[in-house]
Amino acid sequence: MNQGQLKLQGKIGLVTGGASGIGRATCILASREGAHVVLGDMNDGGGAETVSMVKQAGGSAEFAHMDVTNESMVRDVVSNIISKHGRIDFLHNNAGGWHLDLSDNEMMPLDQWSHFLTLNLTSVFIVTKYVVEQMKKKQQGSIINMSSINGFYPNIGTLAYSSAKAGVIGFTKELALEVARHKIRVNVICPGEILTPLWRNTFDRLPDTTKAIATITNNIPLGRVGNPEDVAKTVVWLASDDSSYITGTVHVVDGGRTIGPPPDEGCWPS
Repeated sequence: MNQGQLKLQGKIGLVTGGASGIGRATCILASREGAHVVLGDMNDGGGAETVSMVKQAGGSAEFAHMDVTNESMVRDVVSNIISKHGRIDFLHNNAGGWHLDLSDNEMMPLDQWSHFLTLNLTSVFIVTKYVVEQMKKKQQGSIINMSSINGFYPNIGTLAYSSAKAGVIGFTKELALEVARHKIRVNVICPGEILTPLWRNTFDRLPDTTKAIATITNNIPLGRVGNPEDVAKTVVWLASDDSSYITGTVHVVDGGRTIGPPPDEGCWPS
């Protein structure tokens, strides 16, 4: 691929949660498309590893220690990026987390509820608040938020997570309206079952991991669990000028999971 064909040539991007999973895949793919990527994460070792992987692939990246729930830290990281690079062309609000609770006890304590809403929803507001300020000055930018199919297709045991991810969808649509006059686009991605370290760790703790994964896979029309790269491709497209007339939209990347399970093969004509 020659330089003229790179989707993100010369762009500066901030990817939160870039130390692993979808964030790491986004950093690698975005850099291959010509972007310089700043990845923010609390995992210093994983962040350094992502930067190394980007550079080994011939890309450009740097790491910033960043807690997306800490407003002053976020403000400082964004300020440093602007001082060094002059702008942020795209933001991928990817950082988040979840905990699967399959117990049938009383509802979770308030502090646990607050933790997951802060981590998955309020953090998106905090990072966006400081990035969008400079995007308005440049009158350009693309913000890609990370929700989940759980935001509209929830699973048992994800009350706080699903509520927060539904909030991210609403936040995206409202913000897209508010900043459109500044030529800033805001979109949201809802991944389905994606094979990230967090996903693996969750399923490894289930009583019958093999059965659980087989059940889920059987309910995905495309017949497989997704890879982080499946989502990263959509992030890069939304960050690029190829999607310049798209804002306020929800992009589901789930192999067809939310349209329902595939029909039994016996129902097809021979």
